[in-house]
Amino acid sequence: MVIQKALGQIGLTTNEVKVYLALIDLGTTLAASIARKAKLHRRQTYDALHRLTGKGLASYTIKTGKKHFKPVDPVRIIEIAKDREREIEGILPEILEKFKRTTSRSLLRENGSRWLRKNTENNTIPVD
Repeated sequence: MVIQKALGQIGLTTNEVKVYLALIDLGTTLAASIARKAKLHRRQTYDALHRLTGKGLASYTIKTGKKHFKPVDPVRIIEIAKDREREIEGILPEILEKFKRTTSRSLLRENGSRWLRKNTENNTIPVD
């Protein structure tokens, strides 16, 4: 369960996790075998294999007209995690800027509300 959760945290879907782990267990094999091991429909398995191939976690060769899928070295998982970290670091300045603007507006509203409550309680604001 820990492995599934960790793979999910780097951006793999539930089906991608199931397929990837089945692929690791089976080695080079056909999609039908992977689908049985992962307990998924073959279409879902092909979709997950396609995405895993795009992420660099799986590859395939064609033998006798059939795709034989194989896992890529699991060290690739670390590269994926580092890529995600770099992406987050890239957008962090923009997010921080928005956070600062929102926080300062909230502070102004909060301080303004406190001033209004305080002065209303002291009856220093004339009411027309």
